Amino acid sequence: IAIIIDDMGNHWKQAERLIDLPYPMTLAFLPHRKNTPALARKAFRNKKEIMLHAPMENTLQLPLGDGALTSSMSENEIKESLRDSLRSIPYVQGVNNHMGSLLTRHPGHMTWLMRELLRRNLFFVDSFTTERSVALQMALEVGVPAVRRNVFLDTNPDPDAVSMEFDRLLGLAHEQGYA
Repeated sequence: IAIIIDDMGNHWKQAERLIDLPYPMTLAFLPHRKNTPALARKAFRNKKEIMLHAPMENTLQLPLGDGALTSSMSENEIKESLRDSLRSIPYVQGVNNHMGSLLTRHPGHMTWLMRELLRRNLFFVDSFTTERSVALQMALEVGVPAVRRNVFLDTNPDPDAVSMEFDRLLGLAHEQGYA
């Protein structure tokens, strides 16, 4: 089971509590946030895996912040924005999408993204925010190691709901061999 904690970089104290947990986990940092570089360095020292949580255009037109990747961008703009975001976070080993319900539907844009990830020897996790996502397919076609998220543990933050989702995660891991 791989546990990925998204949206890292905004809140110092919450991030420190997660970083200090004695469990293996992956922390996905939003780019260009004030606390991201220092927190990513601390997480790396604490043997956590570091990812870029890349802000991608969504169907609800929610704001994305710095480092956004959108369907109106050219190939060069996508690659430059991605490179800039990767430079803003030390020790990045992979990328997952923050939102992205619109951009991950675009085979061309996803291919551009995956080619850059392949060039940098990074993996991709499709957060799978839409059933119409082609991100995993494009990653595998380009040759980027990739998987799709199985479960969001905290869609409903109620502890009983999170516990039920964790039980579902365990069931998937037993059934598939991983989750």
